[in-house]
Amino acid sequence: MLLTQIGSGQFSSPGITLARAGAHAVLVSSGAAAAIWPEFAPQSGTGFAPLFRADGAGTFAYVTSGAMEAVGIIPKPPGPWMRIAVASATANDVRSLTILPIR
Repeated sequence: MLLTQIGSGQFSSPGITLARAGAHAVLVSSGAAAAIWPEFAPQSGTGFAPLFRADGAGTFAYVTSGAMEAVGIIPKPPGPWMRIAVASATANDVRSLTILPIR
């Protein structure tokens, strides 16, 4: 289990490393309504890019697109280095996130 947050006025969480390959759940437990999605990097700490849906729709693989207290699934992370991004940074708003491997 990994705990992280998107700080007040920030557009992403710090980079984190997934402990194992395979599906993960992202639990968003607080914060103002906003679009939230995972981003992955080819190496630790640099070059983060959004994860897109696998169905070819050309849209981000959103954890949530508005509602808070949401759970999103990342079925197959492309690598271990990730962060969570948000569409709008709001002053005095901290978004708390839990990332869990799915067994």
